[in-house]
Amino acid sequence: MLDGDLRATEGSPLTSQIARTPSPAGEVKIMFGGRLQTESFAALLFERMKVIYLPFLAFTLIAAFVSVPILVKRALAGVDRITDIAASIDIDRRGQRLPLEDVPAEVLPLVKAVNAALARLDHGYTRQKRFLADAAHELRTPIAILHTNLEAMPDSRLQRKLLNHVARLANTAEELLDLHRLDNSVQPMQQVDLVPLCQSVAGDLAPSAIAGGYELSFSADRDRIPVHGDAGALERVISNLVRNAIEHGGGQGQIRIIASHPNVMEISDEGPGIPPAQREDVFEPFYRVLPRRSGAGLGLNLVRQIVQRHSGQVSIVPSDRGARFRISLRPAEGVDVPGAPIGDRDTDAGGRKAGPTTASALDR
Repeated sequence: MLDGDLRATEGSPLTSQIARTPSPAGEVKIMFGGRLQTESFAALLFERMKVIYLPFLAFTLIAAFVSVPILVKRALAGVDRITDIAASIDIDRRGQRLPLEDVPAEVLPLVKAVNAALARLDHGYTRQKRFLADAAHELRTPIAILHTNLEAMPDSRLQRKLLNHVARLANTAEELLDLHRLDNSVQPMQQVDLVPLCQSVAGDLAPSAIAGGYELSFSADRDRIPVHGDAGALERVISNLVRNAIEHGGGQGQIRIIASHPNVMEISDEGPGIPPAQREDVFEPFYRVLPRRSGAGLGLNLVRQIVQRHSGQVSIVPSDRGARFRISLRPAEGVDVPGAPIGDRDTDAGGRKAGPTTASALDR
């Protein structure tokens, strides 16, 4: 490299120079001049950037902050709809699938995988329900034959004990069938009067209550208490609760069925009751307060499912003695209940005005 001057452009001030000079060690080349860069890169960039670019850069940044969220929200609008539909899927609303329309291509494989999983779950649930229904249906015939053969045996303590066990087995099979019927029920809701409904159940179960050592009574505060529901399903609710009282009421005292305006039923007994810590668990299928107690533990679960299908609530009311179940249903719309309240009037199985419907009264 020969001697030279370094300049930025033609006519600009001298930046640095290169010179050759002799030295005791021989000829050397020396470059001198210039200055060190003290500004930061950002400061140097803004310093050298032309002023016209700054508004353009600011506009670009603002446009990006405004438009990017809008574009992303529009692109993921289908995902929000899928989220709402997925949140509504329940055991009672099977067959639903997540829509594939307006779904980003990156999310589409996940949506298809979820739909396939829902289809497998629906198939498994249906197969399990069908198995339980078929098993319960197949059990009915041998249970009926066994019951007939036992009734033909000479009366004895063993015969009565076996008949009791067979009756419980038949009741379990009927509860399984009830669950299947409830799951496939398409009965329309209509106006149902709780007063004759409760009277009918009280009359049907009076012999069982008397044989178990109880007094069975029914009372209502109106001549008519119309509600909106399925008469057959509501009859199973009352029947299951009364049977539960007969089974777990301690074999003595009163079992009361109370209907009150506008939409409440209560079934209570005077037995040992249900511990507060277990008042929610007893509605779970196959749960029993005492593990060795007889029964399959399906009756109260069936009660809760039927009441929930009627948009109602079933609860256990704290009581000083025994268990007290309260059912709140939806009143019949646009129905005027004629007549004034008649107070707590007890009736027998035939609906006649009477005192408390005791075991002796129903026996006659």
